[in-house]
Amino acid sequence: MIYLQLFLSFLQIGAFSFGGGYAAMPLIQSQVVDSHKWLSMAEFTNLITISQMTPGPIAVNSATFVGLKVAGLGGAAVATAGCILPSCILVTLLAKLYLRYRKMDLLQGILGMLRPAVVALIASAGVSILVTAFWPEGMILIQKTQIDMVIIFIAAVYLIQFRLTRGGNDRKSAAKNRNYWNVDSRYILRYNSYICSWIRAESPDFSWQTMKLNDMRAGGSKMQYRNTRQRKIVLEAVQEHHDHPSADQIYLEIRAKDPRISRGTVYRNLNILSGEGQITHVKVPGADRYDCRTDFHYHLICTGCGAVCDAPFSYDPTPDKTIAAEAGYRITRHRLIFEGVCPACQKAEREK
Repeated sequence: MIYLQLFLSFLQIGAFSFGGGYAAMPLIQSQVVDSHKWLSMAEFTNLITISQMTPGPIAVNSATFVGLKVAGLGGAAVATAGCILPSCILVTLLAKLYLRYRKMDLLQGILGMLRPAVVALIASAGVSILVTAFWPEGMILIQKTQIDMVIIFIAAVYLIQFRLTRGGNDRKSAAKNRNYWNVDSRYILRYNSYICSWIRAESPDFSWQTMKLNDMRAGGSKMQYRNTRQRKIVLEAVQEHHDHPSADQIYLEIRAKDPRISRGTVYRNLNILSGEGQITHVKVPGADRYDCRTDFHYHLICTGCGAVCDAPFSYDPTPDKTIAAEAGYRITRHRLIFEGVCPACQKAEREK
């Protein structure tokens, strides 16, 4: 019976631990401390400390620790299996769905809305542990405060802040900090995409070019981005191509030259460069492509191999004027993509 309780308890923890180990701490506390009384709050705090000192996720380490304490080696195996089983199933299913629908605004919106919830869960767990450390008896009174714990906490916060601001001069620390900020930048870009999508829905004639023109008319200056070394590398990689590479192609080529650069850095800089008008973002079926040409022009896409190339004739502004006159819209541009079979694919078909 105890094995079943362990398995079901950590199955729930594994199934609802969105946001990583710290976000799972309130769920672990609810099951282990509040519901089943397997650990006291002081023991739970020690458990978190031990989990941080040993390799592996907090949830898995907690499952192993609690299972071992409650039911020995068998309990540790059962609790650990229950904790990782939902992740194995859900991640396998979600990976397929994400790879297929990752560009949908709805999916990106869901992922974006989960972030505040994860932050709240982490904050809740942190406050619970902080209260237990400062006031072990459970009563929040100034005279019962553990002064030594307060001093250790303040010192730890100072050291972390010092490391982030001044202590990251070595290459490894700089790489870690760079990856940390890359994650935050991806979230910022994601939120920006939601805002732009909403503006386009409310104002059909919205475009980056229109927004920049309005900024200049108002006498303002457009947002300036620091011209980083990574951005220069990404721009040069796109300019070397005339076959409209995808973001993954650009990343793999740059990664071969500079293994330290992350996928998020490449994607972020591609978005910035296309937003600034230094490259063109070509939206085609399948993976989006990037073009070194920034003038208005048309494209051809092969339905066989997916190759994208420029159409061999100039942009015609006549439809823009016609539609503007008929519909009353202020047309900024139009996009035209021809689909067909490229000569290489036609040759391969004939040789079969």
